[in-house]
Amino acid sequence: MFSQRSLPLLALSLLCPALAMAQATPDIPAPPPPPPVAAPTTTSAPAPDPTPAPTAAPTPTAAPTPAPAEATAAPTAAPATSSAPAPAPAPSGRRVAGRLAVNPEGNTGLLRIGAAESVGPKLIRISFGLDFFKTGSLFAPDDGQSRVGGTLAISGSPVDYVELWLNTRAVSASNNLTNPQLLQSLGDLTLGIKGFYPVAKLASVGADLQVRFLSGVGNTSFDFGATEVRFRGLLTTDLYRATEQIPLRGHLNVGFVLDNSDKLLPEGSQLSEAERFALGINEFNRFTLGFGIEVPVKYVTPYLEYNVEFPLGYLATPGVVLSSNALRTSQTVVDATDIARPAVQRVIPQVLTPGIRVTAIPKLTLDLAIEIGITPDTAVGVPAVPPYNVVLFASYPLDPFGEGGGPAGPPVVVPVVVPEAPAPTQGTVAGLVKDQVSGKAVAGAVIAFDRSAPVASSPEGRFTSFEMDPGPVKVTVTKEGYEPATTDLSVAVAQAAEIEVALAPSIKEGTVAGRVVDEKDQPVAGAKVELEGPEAKQATTDASGHFELKATEGQYSLVVDKEGFLKKSRELALKGGATFSTDILIRPRPQQTLVEVKGDRILVKEKVHFVSGEARLEPDAAALLDQVVDLMVNSKQIKKVRIEGHTDNVGGDDTNQRLSQDRAQAVLRYLVDQGIDEKRLEAVGYGSSRPIAPNLTRRGREQNRRVEFHIVGQ
Repeated sequence: MFSQRSLPLLALSLLCPALAMAQATPDIPAPPPPPPVAAPTTTSAPAPDPTPAPTAAPTPTAAPTPAPAEATAAPTAAPATSSAPAPAPAPSGRRVAGRLAVNPEGNTGLLRIGAAESVGPKLIRISFGLDFFKTGSLFAPDDGQSRVGGTLAISGSPVDYVELWLNTRAVSASNNLTNPQLLQSLGDLTLGIKGFYPVAKLASVGADLQVRFLSGVGNTSFDFGATEVRFRGLLTTDLYRATEQIPLRGHLNVGFVLDNSDKLLPEGSQLSEAERFALGINEFNRFTLGFGIEVPVKYVTPYLEYNVEFPLGYLATPGVVLSSNALRTSQTVVDATDIARPAVQRVIPQVLTPGIRVTAIPKLTLDLAIEIGITPDTAVGVPAVPPYNVVLFASYPLDPFGEGGGPAGPPVVVPVVVPEAPAPTQGTVAGLVKDQVSGKAVAGAVIAFDRSAPVASSPEGRFTSFEMDPGPVKVTVTKEGYEPATTDLSVAVAQAAEIEVALAPSIKEGTVAGRVVDEKDQPVAGAKVELEGPEAKQATTDASGHFELKATEGQYSLVVDKEGFLKKSRELALKGGATFSTDILIRPRPQQTLVEVKGDRILVKEKVHFVSGEARLEPDAAALLDQVVDLMVNSKQIKKVRIEGHTDNVGGDDTNQRLSQDRAQAVLRYLVDQGIDEKRLEAVGYGSSRPIAPNLTRRGREQNRRVEFHIVGQ
């Protein structure tokens, strides 16, 4: 039960660390500070290029880097000298005490604990790890179990705050109770990604995701149905960042394991605990929790971590009796059963790991850790924890881009002739652009100068001009949606003239134009047209019935009034720079008013006629409903009117209900079209449920076919 890829993988796992070690070069200790540099003399030979070697984070073995020598003082007439700049500060991936490193999986952190940080961008790290143990009575009183595993990983950070890694693992396990005794699991592949971000001076948070592809049992390809997925939330705290005195770091990991390894087994097949352990096959998904602390001091970093995994859906087998209270006890099963499972608290995988990380060798990081299993028992389907597991691994950084940086060599100090800076002859204009009404900063405003190139204001409303000769300058500030602003000021040598510009929002006007006609489409002259809304405007129609009004944009009511005619209105949304055109028909006021307010009703003395059996208004209904419009335009105190539709009992109830609703809605739509705000109206159909006369006669049924107007809000 092993993959044929074992030989290439093992060869690769041994070759890569050897190549990495071949590239290593020892740190170059920094030389003592040089003596003061004498005033240079001019020679025909050019000065050497002062470009320093790529700057790297300090390693524990490198001596402190001296500051560059100060420029040698010279008389006023003589040129001054200065030194080349000191190496740049260490990148975030390294610190003065201790060094970040990846674990055997390729993830920056401790042995199994992940850290919410990485070793630094554009560095590639190769790591190789070995682990082994040998013990007895792990799964049965007389068994002998041993295991040797190897992991090869490569990791890197392509950008800040992101880390990627890949690893492959090979395991050989032996148990004298299995057949064959030697079982191998070779070629498992894991891909991982981590994102993190510092949220405070001493804390960073992040999350990582690992996808593990398992090689099939007895074949050479991956079984993607058995893929394992791990997700963890990460928290790292670093007291050294805050105090620079306490070298103490802590880590917290909380996660979940989606374990599908049980799908590697052919349907119906069963494995013993020892066989499952050797092949890494488990049955339960798990909730994971881990804590870790480390003390990064010079040359070494001791650490301690604790990891626990809670199997989800695990059920113990009744009748399991423990023969003693020792940490690891044998079990006897009272009830006859093939597989017995003890209580969950005795099989939860728990590991306490002390370890030490050696950082004394430049670039190379070496770890030694012992995983101590503190789980009393084992159970089929739950990852078994051996009493101990010794882990050795090493990691080494590669810098293919020449930017991640190794340790810097000694600084090169080169005298540089620094000519006296010429006296300034120009000045600038700086200032703030803000909204005159709200006082908020205005971004993207164009600030133009009559004798310099224009500039734009920042998101904070600030701007600074290019340098210009001293003297008067005219400044013009423009921004879409605002009126232009102009100011004059004077520029002084070597100074920034400060100004503050308040832009007034521009007011855009729209136009309302139209014609007022009577029912014979003849123009109505002398009609008063009023616009009510953000502004109040008024006009009178000319001999052709035309009118035109201008107002700022907004929501308006347009009311038309002419002596001897019924009032009409229109609701409109006026936009700046646009024209709203409308023709309004007004009817002569009848000698006898057919519409009046009576109590909580608008009483209509004639019937509103509809096409028989339909919800279409007859032509004569318009004149009657225009009187309702006139009343509501003149009665602003009426806030809400319910239009009720009623029918007789001829036909089915559903048909009458639908017809009454449609007729009430048709009346509402006509009133809205004639300028009544729809918010003042509602339509309800009652069908034949509210008769006002018996439906036994033709006249009674005609009386019941009606539309009523009820005032429901004043």
